[in-house]
Amino acid sequence: MITNTVTQRQKVVLALKAQPWRLAIIAASLVMTIVNLYRGEFVFSLLWLSIILQALTLGVLGDRQYEYEAVADVLAQLKIEHGMLHVKHRQLHVQNVKKIALDALDDDYAYIDLPFNIYRSVAMRFPIAQMPLVKDWISTHLPHAEIIC
Repeated sequence: MITNTVTQRQKVVLALKAQPWRLAIIAASLVMTIVNLYRGEFVFSLLWLSIILQALTLGVLGDRQYEYEAVADVLAQLKIEHGMLHVKHRQLHVQNVKKIALDALDDDYAYIDLPFNIYRSVAMRFPIAQMPLVKDWISTHLPHAEIIC
């Protein structure tokens, strides 16, 4: 299994460096939290603490459902039996697969997805060296499917 080397903490730190306005929101919210605690307004203090958390994480810690699952061998995840395409733990009728998203993510990885059938639930990231093999597999087993980038 291919692992992602960037931790959630590192994502937050990178976002703070790239978007310094987040630090300004955090600083202002921290001041307001302290002011409200001093005044005894605990509900408003919680509100400002919530804003601090939002400024730290909103848009940074992405929802896992939108990330590509990393697989070492993408062809091991694709199988056709009895007119059904098996992708990971999902099944689709072969004739319903009209378009397949297949493209390079960067110099090392590519991805495959079926966005018009099961959006993002079968999305996989795999080593780009396997791209020609995947294209050959699709042209052999799903010749009616269009590869989109």
